[in-house]
Amino acid sequence: PAVNGEQVAHIRPGVTVDEYGDEQTGATSAETWYIAPVWPRLSTEDDTVNRSPVVLGLSLALPALTEVRARDRFQVRGRLWEAIGIGADYRSPFSGRGLVVVDLALVEG
Repeated sequence: PAVNGEQVAHIRPGVTVDEYGDEQTGATSAETWYIAPVWPRLSTEDDTVNRSPVVLGLSLALPALTEVRARDRFQVRGRLWEAIGIGADYRSPFSGRGLVVVDLALVEG
């Protein structure tokens, strides 16, 4: 089935281990493109009349079983975003279908 959404690039940075045993982000090791629903992640402050909510970042929904790691990056709307934590796996108790929801923070742009 077709999904309404936007073109999104899932970019997995390569990881190397330095001489101290710490992980360091390196060159891109993988890139996958999706058509994914994207929506703003808003602040949870109390609503004030005539004031727009603060946009904290974006959220997007990826196909079920998509692995998202904490350092993964996504190119959305011409900007580079980084995953906040890992993706949340949602499953329907009725159909078994699911999706992975990822919260993003702006890296550059």
